[in-house]
Amino acid sequence: MCALPEVELYSRLTGWVKAGFEYAHADVFVGMRFPVLFEQAGFRNVGTLGLQVYCPPTSPHVVAYIVAAVRTMKDAIVNSGVTTEEEIGLDTLEQRLGEAIMSANAVFSLPTLVGGWGHRPQ
Repeated sequence: MCALPEVELYSRLTGWVKAGFEYAHADVFVGMRFPVLFEQAGFRNVGTLGLQVYCPPTSPHVVAYIVAAVRTMKDAIVNSGVTTEEEIGLDTLEQRLGEAIMSANAVFSLPTLVGGWGHRPQ
């Protein structure tokens, strides 16, 4: 996830989410390892796909989606030690993030959507 031009709050939020995943011992980049993981699980003819969505600065519903993810991960983010609940400021985060993205006229990305498939011999 990134924004171009860079939006400082979005960059911090991205760091918070990554720290929350690390705290929960969840691999943020597991999708990149799908080909190897599928083959290790016995699948053959493995295929994978990663889709990246780019959002214009006029996408408030997407900002709301991102903030909802932070809200869901709040405990893991705070427990990771990367930030505090006060710094996150969930009650105003959506407004602040939307304003920052609009002010910078930034295009921003969401996490890559990853899929994989293969054939497992019987």
